[in-house]
Amino acid sequence: MAKIAELSGGEFRYIKTQSHQPLDPQRFLNAVKTIEDAYGRNNNLKTEYRQRMSMAREFMTDGELAFAEYIIRPLRHADPSQIDNPILCRILLNILDEELGAARLEDFGNAAEVKLWLQEHRP
Repeated sequence: MAKIAELSGGEFRYIKTQSHQPLDPQRFLNAVKTIEDAYGRNNNLKTEYRQRMSMAREFMTDGELAFAEYIIRPLRHADPSQIDNPILCRILLNILDEELGAARLEDFGNAAEVKLWLQEHRP
């Protein structure tokens, strides 16, 4: 996390979590709505990916790792030329993978609103 802060011009602070259970479902729903509203009809992937990385960093900073992984997930297999900072993206994904292991947002007992959203947005 210190490396992310250094690379992105932010500050590092450690927040110890006992579990990776998501805590703020409304924040997540607001984030995905922002993405859907801004990019749902627009194919500007570079701008969308920039927004997703920014949101993922914010979620990670606050210990919301499962939400961060979901937000940044589309970048896992994205064309690196569409990502402003592919090195930072890889670092974020590596941190999430190390912290979460194989667990993903879908594996947690989410709030009813998040469960409904996930059901409606299955690929």
